[in-house]
Amino acid sequence: MQSPYASVSKKRRAAVLPPVGPNAFDFFLPCPRGLETALADEVTLLAAHSPTLRAGTPAPGGLPVQGSLLDAMRLNLHCRLPSRVLLLGGTCGYADAEDIYHLARDLAWETWFDVTQALRVDVTAERSPLESIKFAALRVKDGICDRFRALTGERPDVDTAHPDVRIHLHLREADALLYLDTSGEPL
Repeated sequence: MQSPYASVSKKRRAAVLPPVGPNAFDFFLPCPRGLETALADEVTLLAAHSPTLRAGTPAPGGLPVQGSLLDAMRLNLHCRLPSRVLLLGGTCGYADAEDIYHLARDLAWETWFDVTQALRVDVTAERSPLESIKFAALRVKDGICDRFRALTGERPDVDTAHPDVRIHLHLREADALLYLDTSGEPL
C-alpha cells in the first residue's frame, strides 16, 4: 500500500530528526533574555551528575542542550531559570504555511502521545516572513490532526486552556523548528 504522504515533494520534506545518540535528544530551554549564561551554569551543574546531558552555546532567549528523556525530567525538576523544556522533533526550511503543515504532518507524533489526548500549539517567531503566525499554528494543528486521522481514523481534540500535550513552533527567518513541550504549564 502506498503511503498517503508519497506525493509530498522532496522540497517540502521535513527534516525529522533522529535521536542524537542511542538515547539522546536535542532540547531547547527558553529563558528570559539576559539569563542565558546563568542557565548554562545551572545546566552544567546538573550535567556533572549525568553522562548524557550536555549544554550547548547560549543563544538569545535560551539554551540548546542534548540529553536523554531522563535528563529532560531532571531539567524540569531541578532547573529554575527555563520556562519549559522543549524536545526538538523536527525542522525544515519554509516559504509558506504549507511547508510548516508538511513538517507537522511528517513527524511521528504517535510515538509521543495518542489521539485521545487534547493538544495546544504555541508559536514564537523572530523575523518570520509569514503574514500570520496564528495561521502557522493552525497549519501545525492541521498537520498533526491529519496524521492521526490517516493512522487511526480519528483526530485529537484541541484544548487551549487545559491541553494534555503542548506543541511549540518556533519560526526563524528561513526555518521552522517544531518542539514537543515536556513541561506542560510553564515552570
